[in-house]
Amino acid sequence: MLAGLEAATRPAEAGGQPAATDLAGAVECLERVAKRRALVVLVTDFLAVDGWERPLARAALRHEMVAVHVSDPREGSIPDIGVVTFEDPETGAQITVDTSSRRLRARFEEAAKEQRSAIHERLRRCPRGRAADRH
Repeated sequence: MLAGLEAATRPAEAGGQPAATDLAGAVECLERVAKRRALVVLVTDFLAVDGWERPLARAALRHEMVAVHVSDPREGSIPDIGVVTFEDPETGAQITVDTSSRRLRARFEEAAKEQRSAIHERLRRCPRGRAADRH
């Protein structure tokens, strides 16, 4: 199954940047390669292109799905370390910010909290799926 999932991963985009995570494609591949009912443990940060909910819900109708949302607590806040350039590892997009701004740090923390809540809500809507949060 792992070989099938690896073969389904998308190659790098033009310019050598890695392609965005295709969680929906990985779950669809699972449906093709897992011929019998199985326990599937999906371990991911769910920071992927939208559209994974429907394939996950479909897979949960056939398989026992356990979705494990992993995250690093350090990704929920930004320390006050001055001017920093952040780069998205999947798209290569960069942004430079002044982390000494309390307002910026508060907005970042709120956005991270909203993102986690949205992921968990999307998981709750999937039938019979179970979500676990690991930091």
